[in-house]
Amino acid sequence: SKIPFKISKTDNNDYTINVPSYDDFNFAGKGIVIAASGNRYRYLTGLYSNLYVIRKYHKSNIPIEIFYIGKSEEFSIILKNLILALGNITIHNILDRIDTTSSEEELRGYQTKPLAVLCSSFKEIVLLDADALSFIDPQYLFLTEGYEKSGMVLFKDYVDCMSFINKDFIETIGIGVDKYCEYTNDFE
Repeated sequence: SKIPFKISKTDNNDYTINVPSYDDFNFAGKGIVIAASGNRYRYLTGLYSNLYVIRKYHKSNIPIEIFYIGKSEEFSIILKNLILALGNITIHNILDRIDTTSSEEELRGYQTKPLAVLCSSFKEIVLLDADALSFIDPQYLFLTEGYEKSGMVLFKDYVDCMSFINKDFIETIGIGVDKYCEYTNDFE
């Protein structure tokens, strides 16, 4: 059954959100949730790269659910098959999971992330950005001290260019610091 989810605009141009109780649904297990549009090249390259690293480099079989909004964000058959071939990954249209009067445009963007969590089948979730890259098996995030104490581990999304990446690494791979910072709009 679909999750009853409603966004309503108030007279003050604010929004109210009706979200059902977590306890009303059968969530189980641990997994990764990613909100990603199937038609944005910038995110698709990062998404596939990360999925590949998780499966082939880290040798992790953690379940992964990918969510998009509507027909215009649907993954091409070729890309969908490449992703699914990595194993233990499902791709879902959020609109197939929620019963809402909201338009696709109202649900797109950063707000897709909490909707993806709501629509996931997992009880415990690692929510990754589509352009994130896992330097460790994401399953280990469930074992961190912070997660065990609070049930949550948070990371900064955007930081200044060259805050974490080593300058020598960028030069060695042939991009160059100036070009790298230009490509990333001065953020990592």
